[in-house]
Amino acid sequence: MKEQTKELFDKLRQNLPTPQEKICEFTFYDPIGIQINEALENLNILEVELHDVIMKNVFKGIDYYSIVGLVPMWVRNDGHSQEGCLSKEDFETLVQANDNELTHRLLYYYDCEMLMSSFQNRTSVLVRLINKIYEILTPNLSRDIKEYDDVAFGIGTQGIDVYTYLNSLIITLASSFDIITKVAYELQEMSNVNFLSYPNMKSANITYGKRKWLGDNLMVENTLFAKKEAVCIRTIESLRDEIIHNGSLDSHYALYHGLINDNIEQWIFFPDLNESGTLKNIKARKKFYPDCTRTFNVMLPPLLLEVVGCLEKTLNVLISAFDCPRTDKQNFLDFKKEILGWHGKTSNIELNK
Repeated sequence: MKEQTKELFDKLRQNLPTPQEKICEFTFYDPIGIQINEALENLNILEVELHDVIMKNVFKGIDYYSIVGLVPMWVRNDGHSQEGCLSKEDFETLVQANDNELTHRLLYYYDCEMLMSSFQNRTSVLVRLINKIYEILTPNLSRDIKEYDDVAFGIGTQGIDVYTYLNSLIITLASSFDIITKVAYELQEMSNVNFLSYPNMKSANITYGKRKWLGDNLMVENTLFAKKEAVCIRTIESLRDEIIHNGSLDSHYALYHGLINDNIEQWIFFPDLNESGTLKNIKARKKFYPDCTRTFNVMLPPLLLEVVGCLEKTLNVLISAFDCPRTDKQNFLDFKKEILGWHGKTSNIELNK
């Protein structure tokens, strides 16, 4: 068994990027790419802090860390993860059989954790998507189209790939706005949650578009929830809406190729925007390209850096607004009945199968 495990991990290691491959990544060699990578690393640190803030708000007066090692997997995983193997009906039976406040708090906590983990999942893929985009697009492109010896556009696998990565990047970012708005609203309303039963999420119907339901203390300038929406955020939202609701960023997945000094440079044009970050439009026409130096190659990195900076400030505001001291008055010894109930009921379910 050990030999099989070693063989599996050896195969997995073969798929890891080599140092030479890492050096070729946009977020490794390009100055603004490095800044984006560092900003995302800082964001990840804040995400971990916000996980802790959520825990302290759910378990006020309870020592979560003395209990967590005893929590059965069904409380944590079923309904959220592939690690859970119960049916919906069996899960419901277990919830009903463990009808107590501690279990309800734990179920609710892992629902909140799922939200935060979903936000982390979105931000963690951004570096990968950026690097894949700049494997195809030429970074730091600033030429006028007239400077090229020859220009053509093609519709092929590279174009399909770069638009796939670009669409995924924009949709992932916009989705992260929805998720962190849910987290903010959930924290805001957490003091009103009733743990006499397994509670619904207060933020179930909240999206970024409903951020006006958040308190004034969260509507800080240069954050996601600012009363005056940041242009970078509206730009991502506008591009996302166009992709999701109205079609594509282009009528074809066209990638432009320019020949200069025997080198080929590749780009996609960036559509014209109003000052607010919305797409300029006439009727159904929303993609205008009056400036041939305005490309995703050049526009995307500073836009991403600004958006990630906005998310950093947003998480800092949430941590500052909702952080509270740990008051561990009750530990696992105070919940013997509940803990025994978890494992006893789980055994019964498994034996009946």
